[in-house]
Amino acid sequence: MRILFFFSLMLPVVNYSYGSVSYIVKMSASSKSFSFFEKFGNVNILKTKKQTFLSIEVNESLNKEQIKQINDRQDVIYIEKSQRFYTQGTIKDPYFSKQWHLKNTGKNSGSFFKWGKIGEDIDAIKAWETISSGQKIKIAVIDTGVDYDHPDLKNNIWVNIKEKNGTPGVDDDQNGFIDDIHGWDFSSNDNDPQDGNGHGTHCAGVIASDHNNIGIRGVMSNAQIVPIKFLGDNGGGTTEGAIQAIDYAINIGVKIMSNSWAGGAFSQALYDVIEEAKNNNIIFVAAAGNARNDNDEWATYPATYELENIISVGATDGHGKKAKFSNYGKNTVDVFAPGVNIYSTYKNKSYKSLSGTSMATPIVSGIAGLLLSEDETLSFQEVKNIILETSEKSRSINNYA
Repeated sequence: MRILFFFSLMLPVVNYSYGSVSYIVKMSASSKSFSFFEKFGNVNILKTKKQTFLSIEVNESLNKEQIKQINDRQDVIYIEKSQRFYTQGTIKDPYFSKQWHLKNTGKNSGSFFKWGKIGEDIDAIKAWETISSGQKIKIAVIDTGVDYDHPDLKNNIWVNIKEKNGTPGVDDDQNGFIDDIHGWDFSSNDNDPQDGNGHGTHCAGVIASDHNNIGIRGVMSNAQIVPIKFLGDNGGGTTEGAIQAIDYAINIGVKIMSNSWAGGAFSQALYDVIEEAKNNNIIFVAAAGNARNDNDEWATYPATYELENIISVGATDGHGKKAKFSNYGKNTVDVFAPGVNIYSTYKNKSYKSLSGTSMATPIVSGIAGLLLSEDETLSFQEVKNIILETSEKSRSINNYA
């Protein structure tokens, strides 16, 4: 029997907060008394070997008139606002505060009437301090495509160098696909896997939005996201398209396949191609489904196929409880991850919150990517075991475990 867990690296969350405002005032060499400045705030004298500065700490920024009063003094050379400097671990991506799955403050994961639970997240900040994510692990997002021009994604999109530098209209890498520079669209059978739906772009952003001080952050800072489109802009696709998409991903050498889709009955053909991915040491992360079903009783494919390389993912909310919509199963769902109101990239270079096991799945894909970025020699089974064994057991989902 498998035990369901809510994933956590079980590491503390770092809190970055700052209070008052400070100003630096450079004084002339003749200045002797500084009592005048005490009416503005707390004054400290900073002396170097040849220069004298004052640091004035105030509760609120000085207004124009106050700054003029200081500047008008003959013994003042200049006044400037003190700046903040940061280690590389400090987060300046402006929408990071919306990403409760990375850092749950309670306020960002609940509602107006009830906050979420502080700390019910994947402890991403501490993970980034521990894991470098230096290697660009190749991860297939098999979905509705990806907005590969999105400013938060474009640096982490896979580029087929042979095709990019090759001859247009020629299959330069001889893989059977002409000019597949960024992947392939199996719904339209062309070389443009651009996302007209938004779902695939959202999943890609959860995995690896660039840590570039704009927008949001992915679980990984560096990756090679391969957009493989088999779900059309209406969100639908076929078994044939899924098989082709998985086969394409195998042949270009991905390490992880992220699959936020489900539906239909058992397919031996789909099973066989996922088994082929297993034989190529590829992790297949799959959404458990959003029908509130027990997958032990009512199987949801592809997540429920009995293949060792599949990691089946359910969804939790900001309180650490099973999301109301999420499927579950003591024997068929491996792990739970945040999946309610997940803020991420979206089509047309935008951002949006979405909910579903579709959103929980790329979180686990990103975690698998982080592990492989540290040690690319890990087998799919070793990665899966690490994720399950280091996850935090949750009382809130014991009834579903």
